[in-house]
Amino acid sequence: MKFENAVKYLLKARGSILICLSLVFSYFYLSGGAHYIPQESLAALAFSRYAPHNIVFHTLIHTGLYHLLANLTTLFLFALVVELSLGALDVFLIFLVSESLAAALFIALNPDVAMVGASAGISGLLGAALTVNLKRGLAAVLIAAVLAQFLLGPLLTMGLAGYVADTGKKAIALNQAVKDAEAGGDLEKAEEKRTELETVEKEYENFESGRQFEVQTTTDAWVHGYGAVFGILYVFLFRREKFIKSIELVHSFLGKIRQ
Repeated sequence: MKFENAVKYLLKARGSILICLSLVFSYFYLSGGAHYIPQESLAALAFSRYAPHNIVFHTLIHTGLYHLLANLTTLFLFALVVELSLGALDVFLIFLVSESLAAALFIALNPDVAMVGASAGISGLLGAALTVNLKRGLAAVLIAAVLAQFLLGPLLTMGLAGYVADTGKKAIALNQAVKDAEAGGDLEKAEEKRTELETVEKEYENFESGRQFEVQTTTDAWVHGYGAVFGILYVFLFRREKFIKSIELVHSFLGKIRQ
């Protein structure tokens, strides 16, 4: 019975899950299974005044794994609140409309900036979630903050540190294998191991470049604010009954507190 309930619950969250899966698929497709998407791919799909056609595509790329995981967590939690209160179609529309309009407004005010990531769309879902169900929306914010601080961040840091350590050991072992093969006169094996070593070094170079880019890339609070406003406006314009009901509930709650 519990399994059936879990399946029903997941089916209700199909829109939220589908958006998350599309972001995961896009990231690992563009990165080729590596830790980071190559810089040239990020540049090609970023949204800017020079690439207005990327106004939707830029939501599918992220600067790194932490950027991706943080967005997936908040996206799923906020989208779930919206989907349970409104529906899957509303989740898609709020996400795309908020992201696109917020990005367009931000670029119009900051013409020399390029944008990547789904943050504005997620902020739109946050604004909508707080509007349609304030209690669940606040709970989602709290859960997202706890997960990011105490789970996602530490686990990802450990994982990346493990990769660096393993890569270092592999490079040392291959370097020694090259020396041993050369000392034994096996030039063919030495060349084979040297090629493997160059591949490992290139992969690590790309990893380090991607990690530095993620650390150096800043997130602007304004674009998040724009996204949240557009999410709230969506509910106000197209789900007016939900908007009014939520306002009434907040007024009722505040009235009880005053008493």
